[in-house]
Amino acid sequence: MSGIAGIFASGRIRLDPDGSITLMTECLKYLPQQQMSMYQYPHLLFGRVDLGVFSENIAPRETAEAIGFLWGELSNPSEERRQLLKEQSPCRERLDDLSFLLGLYAQHREHFPRFLSGSFNACIFDKRREVLFIANDRLGLRPLYYCSLENEIIFSSQVRAILKHPDVRRKVDLAGVADFFHFGFVTGDKTLYEGIRMLPPGTVLRFEKGNLQLKKYWELKFAVEPSHRTENDYAEQLAQAIRCSIESSTVGPFRIGLPLSGGLDSRTIAACIPKDKYPILVWTWGLPNSREVQTAKKVTQKLGLDHNSLHRTPEHFVQNFSQAVAMTDGMIPGNLPLANFLFKDVFMNRVDICLDGAQSIGAMYPYRRHGLSDDKTVMNLLIPSISETVLKGIFKDQFYGSLKELAYLSKQQLKASTFDQDPVNRYQHLEITQRQPRLEYMAYAVKRNFVEIRSPLFDQRVMDVVRIIPSRLRKHRYIYYKAFARLSPELAAIENIGTGVPVSYPYSLHLLGRIKKGLMLRLYESLEQQLNLRLGQNKVSDWGINYDGWYRESASVRRFTANALTAENIEASEYLNPQGIKRILDEQFAGVYDHASILNRILTHVVWSQNLQ
Repeated sequence: MSGIAGIFASGRIRLDPDGSITLMTECLKYLPQQQMSMYQYPHLLFGRVDLGVFSENIAPRETAEAIGFLWGELSNPSEERRQLLKEQSPCRERLDDLSFLLGLYAQHREHFPRFLSGSFNACIFDKRREVLFIANDRLGLRPLYYCSLENEIIFSSQVRAILKHPDVRRKVDLAGVADFFHFGFVTGDKTLYEGIRMLPPGTVLRFEKGNLQLKKYWELKFAVEPSHRTENDYAEQLAQAIRCSIESSTVGPFRIGLPLSGGLDSRTIAACIPKDKYPILVWTWGLPNSREVQTAKKVTQKLGLDHNSLHRTPEHFVQNFSQAVAMTDGMIPGNLPLANFLFKDVFMNRVDICLDGAQSIGAMYPYRRHGLSDDKTVMNLLIPSISETVLKGIFKDQFYGSLKELAYLSKQQLKASTFDQDPVNRYQHLEITQRQPRLEYMAYAVKRNFVEIRSPLFDQRVMDVVRIIPSRLRKHRYIYYKAFARLSPELAAIENIGTGVPVSYPYSLHLLGRIKKGLMLRLYESLEQQLNLRLGQNKVSDWGINYDGWYRESASVRRFTANALTAENIEASEYLNPQGIKRILDEQFAGVYDHASILNRILTHVVWSQNLQ
């Protein structure tokens, strides 16, 4: 996948006699179109694989004092760059990213990350002090993993690249395994291997003479002070920040693409793209008659854009599942990033940058009688667990108890990571700092094999506004709807698939629409199961995808699954129970139960184990 790999040693590094950096870098390359480059310095070996979109950042930059390299891009405006570096000449051309990065380090040393905006992994090697600094952006949009070995640190955008280093041992971390099966993703900074960790969002890593230190340079904190601003003031401020961020995201000589869903996030981006950037390439993932595609069509018609759609099929599942597992290091279910392989079919070589609609403007959760009144409710909504009965069947008896305890400890650690007493703030804090970096940004890693990404709704300007909006207005994204109505009254007249009513309608109707949609979904699912009816995928899924049906009815998916989940493959794991998994598989194939969710996890884990043998 597109990304970086590096080896740094305190004391002069060996001249890589075993070719570790070459093996690590080659491991990141999945497609012929990706460019691979490697660089060697005393103490430091560095490799990268990418599409060359941000061409000015490909090669490291060296000064008398330091070496700087960057994976991603910095979004600080030109005027801000000059002010931060105390540039006197206003006529000077824009400071490129690496000059800006090295200039900040010269002035602020290890505090340089606090001045950076964008989506990046920024690395500085101080040649005089022989210290390496690695920082990621505030939200961790580009995952980075590392392993410390005495006087050496190995780092990469992918875990499997780190494993190519001969001194890194492959010992499975059962805490990561427990997280994966209980929650559907690995939490905190863990991976599936002991000794390999993920750099937390908003963190700078310092490695000097074998000593590793991590320090947070940014924390997500919501305002607690009462404000005299009105609801309309907040809506206007948020709308302005969103528009400014989206317009900035289209700057540069890049071809822009937009994956447009039927929801609000990508529609917000579509509404704010400057018309001088038209035409832009727009695609929607889903069956032609699905709610996603039909709603997205209405949006493009209003904007005068051509609309295209493409849907996932069981054959697409079989063709890409194993590679999806490899690209995400087995840390999320392999079915989740499958839609991102469609970027290869429709955007690659036609688009330079996709504007991604991911965001955390408001806490979004289903209505419960007790709302978000306690930590248990917050955690169960954030990372819902699989039933204990099913989990007992997956694991061997001697491992079930310890894996359950490890999952419990993970939840306790997540609870302790936020001190905000407001339950909405706690939920949103964990969503932004934990769940999304460990689950959704994995999908970004897959996309970046085919196209570069900008995420304007995660821009610092937007997040700074979100942080000061009272939680009562962020709850259920209420303020987001009001801001969008200001951004585009025309597009606000189109229904949102999440609620089934136009965005501009009174918010009470959106809440009722969400409840109605949930009840109808349960009704359709019940009719299918109890009466053996086939109501059509558009009834049970916005995208027209039903993994339960694929596992039951698709010959190719059944064959792929059965071939992967043989007793021999399962037995290769010391903690999985072949008999219990066979029972789950038989019940799924027979249509007795819908085990699709846990089956996706089992299949992912077994494929991951095979890939790394």
